[in-house]
Amino acid sequence: MDKLTGKVALVTGASAGIGAATARTLAARGAKVAVVARRPAQSMEVVGQILDAGGEATFVQADVSVADQVWRMVDRVVEWGGRLDIAVNNAGIGGPNRAVADVDDAGWDSVLATNLTGVFHCMRAEITAMRTGGGGAIVNVLSAVVCRPVRHTGAYAASKRGALALTETAALEEIGNGIRINAVSLGGTLTPMAVELMRTDPELAEAMSALHPIGRLAEPEEHAAVIAFLCGPDASFLAGATVASDGAAGIGP
Repeated sequence: MDKLTGKVALVTGASAGIGAATARTLAARGAKVAVVARRPAQSMEVVGQILDAGGEATFVQADVSVADQVWRMVDRVVEWGGRLDIAVNNAGIGGPNRAVADVDDAGWDSVLATNLTGVFHCMRAEITAMRTGGGGAIVNVLSAVVCRPVRHTGAYAASKRGALALTETAALEEIGNGIRINAVSLGGTLTPMAVELMRTDPELAEAMSALHPIGRLAEPEEHAAVIAFLCGPDASFLAGATVASDGAAGIGP
C-alpha cells in the first residue's frame, strides 16, 4: 500500500470526519500529508495519529473562503514538502436546512463562500503550484445531492453543483499540463457534521435514510479509500470524472 510514496499531499477540512480519514489513508499509502483546517487542536490530533503510525505530516491552518490564506496554505505546503502532487478539497459546511424560499442571504452566502468559492480558491492555488511542479492530482469532494435533490438542502446543493462545474471545466483546461482533476460524489457519512444536521432536522434525517438503497450511511474510511484511489497511479486515465461513493443514493431505490 505504498503507491503514493514520495508524493506531497494536502487535504482541506482534515481535522475530522472524511478529511481526517483521507489524510490518514494517504499517509498510510506513503504520501507526506499537510493536514489543513481552521482548528489547530483537532488537526494536531490527526497529525499525531499519522506520525504515530510512521507517516509524515504537518498542520497548516487556513480558511478556504479567504483567498490570501489559501495562497499562503499552498506556499507553506510547497515549502515543507518541496512541491505539491496531490490536493483533496474537502472543506465544507452544511445548512441552512430550510426550504429555498426560507433561506436568508447570510445563510446562502456562508455556504457558497466555503463550498464553492473555497473550492475555486483552492483549485486556483493548487493548479498554479502543480503547473510549476509538472503535474498532479486534485480531487474535489462533492455530494450525492449533485445527482438527486433533497428537501431543505438548496444552498448546499447549489454549492456542490457549482463545484462540479468547476471540476469538469478545470479538468479540460489542465489535463494537458499533467494535472488530473476529478470529484467524488459522496452519500451520507457518519461524520460529526452529518450527525448534528440530522439531529436538528428530523425531515432531513428521514430523507437521508431514504436516499441510500444500501441501507446505511458510510464510514469516513470507506470514502477515503475511493479518494486515495483517485489520487494514485491506478487512476491515471481518469480525468474530469465524478465517482459516486454513495450507496446508490445518486440513482435512487
